[in-house]
Amino acid sequence: MNGCHSNVIIAGCLGTHRTHIGRTNSTRKNRGTSTVDDAPWCVLGHFNAVLHPGDRVGGVEVTEGEITDFADCLLRCRLHEFHHTGVFFTWTNKTIWSRIDMAFYNDFWHDSFDFTHVHYLTQGPSDHSPIALSFPSCPKPKSSFQFCDMWAKDETFEAIILNSMQHQQSHTYLGALS
Repeated sequence: MNGCHSNVIIAGCLGTHRTHIGRTNSTRKNRGTSTVDDAPWCVLGHFNAVLHPGDRVGGVEVTEGEITDFADCLLRCRLHEFHHTGVFFTWTNKTIWSRIDMAFYNDFWHDSFDFTHVHYLTQGPSDHSPIALSFPSCPKPKSSFQFCDMWAKDETFEAIILNSMQHQQSHTYLGALS
């Protein structure tokens, strides 16, 4: 890892078995949970949940409720899934194949580290695929925002900027403009 970070958080997760389809008690309890807003962090492991209909083959069909609960949790925690390589299905019982082992990061993690590579390895003795994080040296390009004076000459410029700032959807003003 490049640089020195005094508050880096890497958390592991072991999902609980769902006893029914729909909202789980842990999802309901954590609904009001606040996030770590001032430190880079990632969470990885076995979530026992899927994000997409194609994340399970065999067994019970993926429901919208399964996807929604997990996706809402990630949204509330402001987590994004790492781009990854390796095997797609990370768990199997030889009848069902699922993608339930994943790695996620927050924006501070992305801003703090040049590059994080996530690779899902082939299963070993476990029925889950190990997750390997690596930090190859890859220089991050410097931000090169350029402002064109002609934009400010447009009569709607100030209204567009003020409206975008009022409807800010991310923690950066540039993110709100997209």
